[in-house]
Amino acid sequence: MYILRRIKILARSLSSFFKTTRIKAVHEDDLPTLLTSLGISESIERGEFKCLNCGRVVTNQNLWGILRSNKRLHLICSDPECIPSFESGT
Repeated sequence: MYILRRIKILARSLSSFFKTTRIKAVHEDDLPTLLTSLGISESIERGEFKCLNCGRVVTNQNLWGILRSNKRLHLICSDPECIPSFESGT
C-alpha cells in the first residue's frame, strides 16, 4: 500500500509540470445566451470590455474569444494580431 500511495503522489506532482489548455467552442447563435449567463452581455453592449492583447473595445461583432484567468474574464478581439496561435511549441 505504501508503494501505491507514493506512486499516486509522484503522479500528481508530475502532472503539475504539464500545462493543460481547455478549449470550448460556442456557436454564434448561442453566444448571446453565453454572454448573458456570464453576466457580461450588457457590459459588452456598453463597450466596457477591452481586448486583452490590443486594448480595443470588444463588441459583439469583433469578439473572438473569452479567457478566464484568476477568476476574471478577459476578452480577445478578432484582429488577427490578437488571436493566439495554438501551434505546437507555442
